[in-house]
Amino acid sequence: MNAKISVLTSFACFILLLAGCSRDNENIPGGIEPPKTILDAFNLKYPEATDTEWTVDDDYYVIGFKNNHLDNKAWFSHTGVWAMIKTDLPLNQLPEAISASIRQSNYADWLIEEVDTIGRAGMGTIYKVEVEKGKQETDLYYTVYGNLIKAIDDAVNQEDIPIVVPDKIANLMEVTFAGAELLDIEKQTFDVKLAILDKTVFKTVLLNEEYSWQSTTWQLSEKEVPATILESFNASEYSHDKITHIYIYTDADGAFYKFSVIHNGQEVTVTFDVFGNIVSMPS
Repeated sequence: MNAKISVLTSFACFILLLAGCSRDNENIPGGIEPPKTILDAFNLKYPEATDTEWTVDDDYYVIGFKNNHLDNKAWFSHTGVWAMIKTDLPLNQLPEAISASIRQSNYADWLIEEVDTIGRAGMGTIYKVEVEKGKQETDLYYTVYGNLIKAIDDAVNQEDIPIVVPDKIANLMEVTFAGAELLDIEKQTFDVKLAILDKTVFKTVLLNEEYSWQSTTWQLSEKEVPATILESFNASEYSHDKITHIYIYTDADGAFYKFSVIHNGQEVTVTFDVFGNIVSMPS
């Protein structure tokens, strides 16, 4: 009899233990309790956060929460280092410069579904605008000034994740582009493309696979183009063509001015060196 009572008692304790665990999990949103170092790091960075829910995603602890009446998601490394924040932004808070850029683009008649801001460690804040037309969905990434950083088509399963900035890129930003913000790092087939914001000027920087600088490109208004270059353009066969964009391109060979024009019904690029000579370069 004592043996039976002992077994029943043990079983009852086991059931109570499970029930206690279940209750504990119910009190932990998402059923996950991160280590104290993670919780402390989160509470220090977002002391006003409410409605928290923790999950684990690969190398990061991810928390959904509300702050300033907005829905957020933040990423922390397993050592408690903040890596990224993504915030749902009401459509009426989309900066006008971005709205204007969309209205003047090929996405003018697309429906804006959602807007987020994304901030990453060691990088500046960008805006993500999800647009759709019929069954097509595209993610548009912008600077606060309305510069299109990139567009990702068919972006139904596109995930925004933390980006670890390589030391060489961090050093490049600190020395060569001091004062500028790094916005995006995109690895391509043979090189690496950086999107940076130099004060209010959006620039594209190309690096080789070893992260050594190759070139920098940014857009100019017509009034920013040196008079010598404009005189050469106006004296060329392209003088009566519609100018769509003007860029300055710099590499190891110097600076060049690229005019995108509509010539004989086609968009072509005309490149001038600093002396106003037309040169042949990849468009």
